[in-house]
Amino acid sequence: MSDNTSQGSFWTTLPGILTGLAGVLGGILGIVQVFKPPSPPPGTQVPPLGQERVIEVDAKFIQGTAFTNSEDKPVRIKFQAEGKWSIIPTNVNGDNLPKGLISANGSGDFAANSNRLCPGFALGALVVRTKQGECITSGANGNFDLTSGQTVYFSANDVKRLYEDNDGSITVYLSTVN
Repeated sequence: MSDNTSQGSFWTTLPGILTGLAGVLGGILGIVQVFKPPSPPPGTQVPPLGQERVIEVDAKFIQGTAFTNSEDKPVRIKFQAEGKWSIIPTNVNGDNLPKGLISANGSGDFAANSNRLCPGFALGALVVRTKQGECITSGANGNFDLTSGQTVYFSANDVKRLYEDNDGSITVYLSTVN
């Protein structure tokens, strides 16, 4: 006796339909992942596009890292620094010195030294100076105003003749404030 039962295609059964749908959805999700911009790490603040600049400030470079306002108008710049650097190495003799890694806020507990790049600011702080050498702000974050074409310099605040023993760099995120 011959068996005349006709068998339908796998793709017309419920398991086949579900398999096909899963394949199509997987393909769509794969395409979306390829063209989607990467997400920032958790905790990262993302400013509006086109407004942020990132600079590295080397602790050894007394001149500092230059930043120029390229706008045709005055702007207010907001900055936020991340990282740590060493201004006084751990092998230097002396107690109560801020040895090892410190933040961009510097060490306000260290005795004043009038021979610092910016005497009124904490040792090891990130400082922002004009071309003329005027110190306008310091620390891990803050704001300052720039005229069109004006340049400022970001540096570590250390005793002027002791920059060669510094180590590390700080990342500074700059954005315009509207």
